[in-house]
Amino acid sequence: MRQLFSIFICFILIFSVIFIVSVFGEINTPVKIIDLNDGGVCPSITDDGSKISFAVTLEDGAEIFVVNSDGSYLNQITNSTIQCWSPNISGDGSKIVFEGIIDSYSGMTDIYVVNSDGSEFKRLTDFRKCGGCSISDDGSKVAFSAELDGDGEVFVINSDGSGLKQLTSNSVDDYSPCISGDGSKIVFTRYYPDSLSEIFVINSDGSGLKQLTSNSVADYSPSISDDGEKIAFVSILEDGGEIFIITSDGQGLKQLTDKKLTDAFASISGDGKRIVLCSFRDNKAEISVVNSDGSGWFNFEVDPQINGIQSPRISSDGSMIAFEAGSYYVLPDVLVINYDGSSTESAPYIEEIKETDNYNYGYLVALALGLLLVGLLVLFLRRKK
Repeated sequence: MRQLFSIFICFILIFSVIFIVSVFGEINTPVKIIDLNDGGVCPSITDDGSKISFAVTLEDGAEIFVVNSDGSYLNQITNSTIQCWSPNISGDGSKIVFEGIIDSYSGMTDIYVVNSDGSEFKRLTDFRKCGGCSISDDGSKVAFSAELDGDGEVFVINSDGSGLKQLTSNSVDDYSPCISGDGSKIVFTRYYPDSLSEIFVINSDGSGLKQLTSNSVADYSPSISDDGEKIAFVSILEDGGEIFIITSDGQGLKQLTDKKLTDAFASISGDGKRIVLCSFRDNKAEISVVNSDGSGWFNFEVDPQINGIQSPRISSDGSMIAFEAGSYYVLPDVLVINYDGSSTESAPYIEEIKETDNYNYGYLVALALGLLLVGLLVLFLRRKK
């Protein structure tokens, strides 16, 4: 009878150890929201974080997909003879603008738009050398770049195809336009022949062109808040890339990172309060979130098998993050995580680390506690004998 009681107690303790480990040792992880053999790239997220658009290279060409951020209701939106690439979903989730590669060999590319349910597929441009498209929150305005006379210029057009307007006209390259959520301002990168680049902003009606940076380094990857007031960008300093923030009137320039990042990209939330960034540093790929005042770091360290993170996107309120992660050996996939780390489904290669690069010791502490309890029980039973 005493042996049966001892066995029962041992089972209770083992169950307790498992419970303690599961509760106190759990590491929150991003959720891999797709499981396609061809992977997924270039994610874009709605304001409320409920839907994500992305591109997939299928056997017959690249197409645009949409999925809920919990991984449900995966839908292929396009089924075209062109290569559909770099989708950008409107903040309200109604429309998706993307690059349509008409001829991969000659680089013929135009801008297309489609409703997020796949209806009203429309070609917006006929320049044949377009790229870098961005759409306003209500889906009404699209900013893009196009090559004219050998250099890139920034344009804006209504999503119904009307109101095409050229915003820049010069002999240098203007690329990577990003339109504010309210459609009022467009931030872009201007590239000079000496390989330097600067950040500019312009009103969507063509007025108010303003140079925001002026230095001897390369500035790129600009992202603008919904109201057009805050802009995040990457600057390549002597020791690596760093993330900066500035207001659209050129004031309040602030360096947010000092980590000697490489291959860095940044995206600001619609409310302007948070910035998500990805980088490759110390042979590790990382994705991080930081408040626009430089506080509140929240880091995600990626498994060494993953050496590339790109296209970070953050919802308007900064609560949901979507990004792609891959390597030379692993196809890129779209992943998503809540800013507070509440997503707990496992995803390959990703571990979440809050506020520090130290290892999470929760599992070890819980396991040690459980083993200590088992040892005390064994010692107690031996003395009883």
